[in-house]
Amino acid sequence: MVSNKARSPISIRIHLTTWPHTLNKARSILDMAKQHREQSSTLSACTALILAAGLDQATWAKLDAARATTEELGKDTTPYSDLMRASLRMRITEMPKLLTNGKIQLNKRGLAVKALHSLVYARNSLLHIREGMLTGELSWEDPRVKWDKKTGMMTIEGDILDMVGNSPASSRLSSPWDNLTLMDGERFLEAVIIYDREVLQPEEIKPGMIVTTVR
Repeated sequence: MVSNKARSPISIRIHLTTWPHTLNKARSILDMAKQHREQSSTLSACTALILAAGLDQATWAKLDAARATTEELGKDTTPYSDLMRASLRMRITEMPKLLTNGKIQLNKRGLAVKALHSLVYARNSLLHIREGMLTGELSWEDPRVKWDKKTGMMTIEGDILDMVGNSPASSRLSSPWDNLTLMDGERFLEAVIIYDREVLQPEEIKPGMIVTTVR
C-alpha cells in the first residue's frame, strides 16, 4: 500500500463563469422596459449592451475552457487562441464550427442568427457613436441674422437645427439610445437564450434551432 505522502497531488481545473448572472440582469432590465414604456427605448438599449457584454464574456470563457482541455491533450491550441482574440461577431459565428471540428455551424438563414448580428450592430452603434459637424448656409439678408454695428458682433436668432435642415448630416441627428424598441430587446434576448442553450451550455453541440450540420 502506498502512503498518502507518497502520492502525487491531483490536478483539478474548474471552469466557473458568472454568465448566467449576466443573462438574468438582461432579463431584469427588459422587464423594467415593459413596466416603463416611456423609457422602453433606453432600457432596451441597456438590455442590448448587457446581452452583448455577456456574450463576449461567455464565448471567451467557453473557448478558454476548450483551449485548456486541448492543451492537456497535447494538441495545437492556436485555433482557440486566435478565435479568443477575434471580434465578438467572429466568435459567435465561428465557435460552433471550431468546437465540433467543422461538423456544426450556425444556421445563417435563421431568424435567431440574424437577431444576433443585429445585436452586435446595436452594441457597436451604442459604444462607438460618431457624430459629424452639421453645416448649412444663411444669406446676410436673412432676417434671422442680426448684426450689431456697435459691437461688431453677429447673432443668429431661431433654432439652429432648422437652418441646417436640408443638410444630409441633419437626418442623422438622432440618438442611438432612442433607436431600439421593446420588440428589439425581446428579439435579442430570445436569440441569446437559444445560443446559450444550443452552443454555450452543452458539452456536445448538436443541430437545433440556431445551429445546423455542415453539408
